[in-house]
Amino acid sequence: MRILRPLISGLSSALMPKSVMGAWLDVELAEKLRDAAYWDRESISDIVAEALRKLLAEREMTRGSPYPPRPFRKKRGRPSKSSE
Repeated sequence: MRILRPLISGLSSALMPKSVMGAWLDVELAEKLRDAAYWDRESISDIVAEALRKLLAEREMTRGSPYPPRPFRKKRGRPSKSSE
């Protein structure tokens, strides 16, 4: 039986805005993640999001306060070619 996840800020995680991110993982860790997703019938994205939420909450607890927003947002993607 699958455990239902609590709603976050009144929205289920399926309805929250998403952002694509990439990460390089050790092969062994990536395989364990794929195995967990297969056997638990859960998406890799859901497993990673849950783990990151727990990790960040733990770090903020250790830190004593939430992380403040970055002073600026770095532009994503490749830098544009300068005019020649």
